[in-house]
Amino acid sequence: MKKGLFAITNQGLGHATRELPIIKRFLKEDYHLIILSNGNALRFLKEELRDNANNVEFRELEAYPPLERKRGLSFFYYLIKDLNRTFRVMNEEHKYINDIVNQEKNLEFIISDGRYGCYSKKVPSFIVSHQIKFKVPSLLSWASPIVESNNIKLLSNFDKVFIPDYEDREENLAGELSHPKGISRLNHEYVGVLSSYNDLKIKKDIDYLFIISGYLLEYKDSFVSKLIEQSKNIQGKKVFILGDTSKNTVKKEGDITIYSFAAGKLREELFSRAKTIISRAGYTTVMDLVELNKKAILFPTPHQTEQEYLARLYKKRGYFSVGLNQNKFSLEELIKEVDKTKTFMKPWGTKESVERIYNTVIKAIKDSHQN
Repeated sequence: MKKGLFAITNQGLGHATRELPIIKRFLKEDYHLIILSNGNALRFLKEELRDNANNVEFRELEAYPPLERKRGLSFFYYLIKDLNRTFRVMNEEHKYINDIVNQEKNLEFIISDGRYGCYSKKVPSFIVSHQIKFKVPSLLSWASPIVESNNIKLLSNFDKVFIPDYEDREENLAGELSHPKGISRLNHEYVGVLSSYNDLKIKKDIDYLFIISGYLLEYKDSFVSKLIEQSKNIQGKKVFILGDTSKNTVKKEGDITIYSFAAGKLREELFSRAKTIISRAGYTTVMDLVELNKKAILFPTPHQTEQEYLARLYKKRGYFSVGLNQNKFSLEELIKEVDKTKTFMKPWGTKESVERIYNTVIKAIKDSHQN
């Protein structure tokens, strides 16, 4: 029996959704897969892959702490505390991976998304990451070269880094996050966008689809409340998906439909029906938008430096309408900006991206068998 392992972080659902087409590609080739994750991401993957239950084994891994959770005087205290915990979790998951490799004699590859300790020197190991360079808070701008160097060192533990972006330094989606000066120090491959959505070619009858998930929950409830309140003054069909996998409810507030969670065909159908998406400025969301050529309004999660950087980048390039402050915005004004935005012309889509990853992994497996 051919076996593979996917290790996926739970820092937002995006890491799980972008791995889904890669997972399905290996399942198509009769691989038995071990999937390591936790929380919302694990529940999401169980739901999406329930038809493949005989070929998928789910296991739970401890989550990394959310490093962006604090600002102000307590910032450094929580940062040091959370970094120490992060490195402890990395060490523990690396030991766990080595135990699995020693137990599973037919394990042919490891693909990690955001889990830095999930690699082995005995099995071809890959990591999916668009963040080769981290955007650090302004208080730590002096440490940016150190952070980048350390990140590259951690990524170098893997045989190759799959970067879900395009190689062109001007026409890309992640800017300097995926095109830093130190990129030449890594064995890497720009694979293109990764999205779990397919265009169903159905009627676009949802005017505004709000997809608000994210893992920094302290910034979520008040933001959702503001969006619902302001959306009441907007004409058209409005649907919310809140990304809460702990429950499965649907409720109506006037002409607004609110799903606590949407998976499988429903999730894909809602996305395909939408004319405009309102969401966080998460990178996987951006790839979903580009895959299906969707117009969108994006809001960065407060203090999440990656999203703040991406939001400013897209505003500058004119790709999406952007609300830089979730506490002070006019939904009506942002909607007016949508028609002025332009489409990112992707060189290729998810189908080819997945084939690039699959072919690289299979080649590495063959090479490892010959050595």
